[in-house]
Amino acid sequence: MQKYLIRRLLLVIPTLWLVISMLFLGVNLLPGDYVTIKLSNLEASGATTQPADIIGEVQTERTLHRVVAGDSVDSLALFYQVAPEEILALNPRIKQDSELIPGSSIIIIDGQLLSVIARRERLSLPEDVDQGVDLLIERNPEIDFPTFAGQPYAPSGISLKLRDSTTITE
Repeated sequence: MQKYLIRRLLLVIPTLWLVISMLFLGVNLLPGDYVTIKLSNLEASGATTQPADIIGEVQTERTLHRVVAGDSVDSLALFYQVAPEEILALNPRIKQDSELIPGSSIIIIDGQLLSVIARRERLSLPEDVDQGVDLLIERNPEIDFPTFAGQPYAPSGISLKLRDSTTITE
């Protein structure tokens, strides 16, 4: 029984090594990915591609700050790197010297930063969020993105195209 188990183990180890090596070669060394290669082959055989419906959209909202004890318009302006006047303009019920009520919400940006959307919607790796921002700008050429503290943002109430798809017709 012991010899049988040893022979089986000696057969399994090289087999696993061979399978893993083939997977590595197939995944890492072949050019392109499966979908790209499949699309190329279909187009070469006479299939046509046409843009399909948008498969990913996000509706932008305002960026809010929940007030905690000790917050003031000036401290929020310093934290978010904006002028206090900008915060006051977005929140007409607040006066410059009025005390902020803990638990209430204050509008900081009338929209959302593209970097926040890209990270939340997983358009890029978290450490390369600029790539996700570039994708959002590229996929939404009809929108003129304003900036907030030097970063582009999407105004509230608009729909951003996240991803689009292609339909193949044979």
